[in-house]
Amino acid sequence: MSPQRWQQVNELFLEAARVAPDERRAWLDQHCGTDGELRGEVERLLAVDATATAPFLEPAPLNVREQLDREGDAPTGAAPAAGVHIEGYQIVRELGRGGQGAVFQAIQLSTKRKVALKVLLEGAYASPATRRRFEREVDLAVSLKHANIIAILDSGVTDDSRPYYVMDYVRGKPLHHHVRDHRLPLDEMLRLFRKVCEAVQYAHQRGVIHRDLKPSNILVDAQGEPRILDFGLAKQLAASEAALLSISQNIMGTLPYMSPEQTRGNPDEIDTRTDVYALGVILYELLTGR
Repeated sequence: MSPQRWQQVNELFLEAARVAPDERRAWLDQHCGTDGELRGEVERLLAVDATATAPFLEPAPLNVREQLDREGDAPTGAAPAAGVHIEGYQIVRELGRGGQGAVFQAIQLSTKRKVALKVLLEGAYASPATRRRFEREVDLAVSLKHANIIAILDSGVTDDSRPYYVMDYVRGKPLHHHVRDHRLPLDEMLRLFRKVCEAVQYAHQRGVIHRDLKPSNILVDAQGEPRILDFGLAKQLAASEAALLSISQNIMGTLPYMSPEQTRGNPDEIDTRTDVYALGVILYELLTGR
């Protein structure tokens, strides 16, 4: 599918998703005409959106980045979230939640270190095989040691059997907000973006694909350094073949940044080019302000 064709499919899908279900057939008749292939692609995305764990139209499965930046906005001593108990950690407060789970600010008791703790929904990780894949993928993410990747420190299962992983707690602004608020000149913005690309390349060289790169998954910290989030939900490239270990059968990602092959939901089609596509979209938005 050409970039122009994908843009057409994407735009029609976003419009159609906002049309009442009982009116969509007539709407598609009007906007797709006799182009059966175009209509089929739009209908396929609509079908996936209707059954996905987290709808495509949510701006982010877990939009906690802005919450991290507003740490001081919550009242001191805010009550910890009820029902979340993880040995070795003191839950301080919930930072945000979305279609895949919730993120909490916590204290690692052994080190008194402030961390961000992501607790995942049980449904998508319920089977033993899927849980094992999740654990392998988090283990791989732990091995990523790069200044521009937020480190995964630990992982496990909560008292009520929900998977979780622990990240460095980093205060910062999402990439697009940082560029906008600081009115970065082109050369500075490109230097910042180059660091993001180098971090992604580092992960790719170690067989890890992020597959949900977007501005809100890239924080710029107080020192002006970009830090990529959520490598704990990345994909692993098999050492012997260009295949992927799936965490689940759900399509994961954020639609405006998803490559065409990613929307088809076949994990065998997803490789490093998926991240490269997302980086291209991010750069386009940074350059145009859209």
